[in-house]
Amino acid sequence: MRFQLTRFAVILGVLTLFALSVRLAFFGSHLPTTDDYYTALTAENYMRNGQPFPVMPFHPVLRNWLTFASMELFGRGALSVKLFSVLFGSLLVPVAALLTRRATGDERAGLIVGLLVAIDIVLIGFSRQAIQEMHVAFFGVLGAWLAVEALRADDWRSWRWLVPLSGLAFGLGVSSKMYAVMPLVVMTGILAVTALRRRRTDAFSLVVTGMVALPLTVYLLTYLPWFGRGYDLAEWIGFQRATFEATITHFVPLVGNLQYSEPWRWFLVPLYSYTDFAVTTAGPQLAVAVGNPLVWLAVLPLAVYSLLDGERRRRDAVLHLLFWSAYLPLVFSPRPVWLLSAVSVVPFAFAILGSVVAPWLKRENKTPVAIYLTAVLVTTALLYPLAIGRALDVGYLRAIVNATGVHEITAPTTEAE
Repeated sequence: MRFQLTRFAVILGVLTLFALSVRLAFFGSHLPTTDDYYTALTAENYMRNGQPFPVMPFHPVLRNWLTFASMELFGRGALSVKLFSVLFGSLLVPVAALLTRRATGDERAGLIVGLLVAIDIVLIGFSRQAIQEMHVAFFGVLGAWLAVEALRADDWRSWRWLVPLSGLAFGLGVSSKMYAVMPLVVMTGILAVTALRRRRTDAFSLVVTGMVALPLTVYLLTYLPWFGRGYDLAEWIGFQRATFEATITHFVPLVGNLQYSEPWRWFLVPLYSYTDFAVTTAGPQLAVAVGNPLVWLAVLPLAVYSLLDGERRRRDAVLHLLFWSAYLPLVFSPRPVWLLSAVSVVPFAFAILGSVVAPWLKRENKTPVAIYLTAVLVTTALLYPLAIGRALDVGYLRAIVNATGVHEITAPTTEAE
């Protein structure tokens, strides 16, 4: 067992370093987008003046703290502005793998998920941007993993530190974007029910404190610069109500790349995309986030397969709750939802995929799985230029670029959910 755990850790470390390398490759030639510039301006304005403007004022504000801190430490360069996106995008690999391994009890499943997270074009693309998509994904998965560790623990005393750490991670996730609320609700419910069923009132109290009060406190503390302008708690509640209304009614014209705004298509339509661009004297530089069809199109069929098989359904129950609770609210959202929101969903989707595929590696004939994973790697390599702003530089990718509809855009549009 010790050898297996060591091997798991070594492979996971290699995957994490690989993820970091593909997220940093050609970083200097990937020009900042309008949102990247405005993210830096917003961080400066919020931390110095308490105003979360000009970009995404209706979202939580942790990103402003982190971006400002990295700029203060490392200067105003592109890497410092995007530092935490790169960091969290890389660290998402081990936490997604650890969550899957602990939820399923299968190391192979964890490593498959780590590989898929490391090489996913969408996750790579948004790890190279300053907006907070990777922040909420990382903290959401981290919180879920720590909560599952508590569920699987043999000693109740481990709840004393696992539950508060999970709540802290979820609090940071919710302080990045509200997409972390659903996994927080799911894991809080599971932990609370587990404690009540076993008649552990002390554990139930810990869940209430660690998974409700603590995340709320973390969220509230991120607004200290805003309170510094002289506002009180009643005005903060009014501000939260206003920002929530702005979030659920946010709308931009569905033209060009922004026409791809229906989450139900993410795992059903090949090469569903989201495009970011920077304008240069030589013309636009495009980065296209697109899911590898060999992976993304397999998510729903394998999820259904897992649900229909009794043994798998019981083993994957927590992963299903995390995935469907994160995905379905976006599917039924009354407003457009773009592919950048999938960043918070796909780690849980990949966890189910890895859980289904991993047992096939135990069969005598492993060739089909080996062929599949090889095909995924090759396809990802072919799509990789899309993630690093080289979409217009590779001839065979022109068909994907033309399909994005980005040519319909007449001026840069600052948009992020």
